[in-house]
Amino acid sequence: EYGKFSLAAMSNGGLCAKIWGKAWEPILARVQELDEIGSAPIQNLQLGSIDYILGFPDGELGMGPKGIFTLLIPAFAFLHMIWEPIFPAAFVFIVVGLLPTLPLKFTAGRQRPTADSSRPRLVDVRSVADGEFESFPSGCAVVASSVALLMFSWTGNPVWFLLPLLAMFVRVYFLCHWLIDTIIGAILGIFNTMPLHQFVGARNITFGHWLFVVSVVALLATVVFMKKFRKKKEIKAALEGAAGAHLTDDPTPTATGKSEGGGLPEEEDVEVAMGKI
Repeated sequence: EYGKFSLAAMSNGGLCAKIWGKAWEPILARVQELDEIGSAPIQNLQLGSIDYILGFPDGELGMGPKGIFTLLIPAFAFLHMIWEPIFPAAFVFIVVGLLPTLPLKFTAGRQRPTADSSRPRLVDVRSVADGEFESFPSGCAVVASSVALLMFSWTGNPVWFLLPLLAMFVRVYFLCHWLIDTIIGAILGIFNTMPLHQFVGARNITFGHWLFVVSVVALLATVVFMKKFRKKKEIKAALEGAAGAHLTDDPTPTATGKSEGGGLPEEEDVEVAMGKI
């Protein structure tokens, strides 16, 4: 029962449901059933004080999209100064690994595991996970595998591929993702960055390389878009909630013959509210 998932939540809002409709539900149900079985052994663990280590920061080991600015970029900038000139390659690998997966994350519409009945954690990572319906794929696994391939390309040491395995475990353990979310995320991270490893080479990417310049522009543009995208979602949800509450009010006739409190918000009001962003 740990980390139960609502099939209706995905079938109503997911990209697959919009394309195939009701025909998609039996497949979703079977995938979810297998995912619950695979995720349960990790979700049911209790590791005690180790939670404090695994939960840094936000249970993502700095590998999630938020960690790009808070940990990864500063860490690789520091390594660039004291070790080898790795920062441009790290930046490109992270951006190329993550950005192509974001459209899938926002359109798949998969709900994260619910934490209501989960075993207690000493660090509440689940409550700070972004986007309740942005579980698939795991951005943390994407970035972790991208960083792992970068470090392998730079050092030739395959031990770095343990990093995405650790990130995948952490995200499932804290009920932020299902197991399949992390597996697909890790695969996508490797798939997206493999051409960089095969045809460019991490050590050939410098500050003047065109890939670095394009990556900087792409990341900044994505940050701006994401802020507007999330703001629109918040306003839309607020308007829908206000509309639902409006319908439950008792209509009170006015001097003009119209009712106060009855019906939906005016269409012009919705357009004005959405237009402000």
